[in-house]
Amino acid sequence: NAEWVIRQRDYLSANFGYAGLVLLGCGLLLVVRGFLRPESLQIDSPSQGGHPRLLVLLLRASLATTLLWVVVFREGSYVHEYWSMVGCMPIAVTATMLVAASPARYRLLASCAGVIFVLAMYLTAWRALASRLEAMRSEGNGPDVEFVGSFQHDRFDRFVFVPLADHPFNVWFDPRLFEYYTDRTVVPVTSAGEVGSGDKVIVLAYTEQTAAEQFVEKQLGIRLANRRCGPRFCVYDAIPAEATAGGATPDPD
Repeated sequence: NAEWVIRQRDYLSANFGYAGLVLLGCGLLLVVRGFLRPESLQIDSPSQGGHPRLLVLLLRASLATTLLWVVVFREGSYVHEYWSMVGCMPIAVTATMLVAASPARYRLLASCAGVIFVLAMYLTAWRALASRLEAMRSEGNGPDVEFVGSFQHDRFDRFVFVPLADHPFNVWFDPRLFEYYTDRTVVPVTSAGEVGSGDKVIVLAYTEQTAAEQFVEKQLGIRLANRRCGPRFCVYDAIPAEATAGGATPDPD
């Protein structure tokens, strides 16, 4: 969908910058041109001997691998920005082909341009890595991921997330992000329908957790049981119960 496409564009830009995107585009053009005009991909063999057709084949294979990896495994490529790094191979092969195919008198100029492109991509990748490390340090959600993973072997149908207030951590329960770490779906309570047996209810950790639990029980007409809490949220078994009147929304921690 459009959201996935936008995220892939952002990941490619973050990992490779404009230099990498240009080279990836050149690689695609070379492959398309090669199918339409096979003779256009013939390059001079190096003076020491070589097989330029193997270089062309490597470009096709590496580019196809990149596309399959990102497109077929859509859940992973949506979650992890580094999955597009498989594009390093077709980028490198494209740069090699462009240099090798250039006329001899322009070979030095082409090589210099290649060096500039590589340095530009290196700086872009370094900034992306530094930004990601800083985000991991500030977010500190490693224990939350481990907590989610601890439910993989439990027997239940789905997670139901109940946001009680506008909180920055709510975005963490985006279905694509959450399902990567567990084999169950997570749905917001607004689209969950009836909540009952077979469901596990997720509620963020609040200063007054008991008040939050009572509010959810009254709103959903269920009873929350078997509380298990991680650093930022708690998970409960949903037990059917008679609906009761709602209460006040608790303040988040």
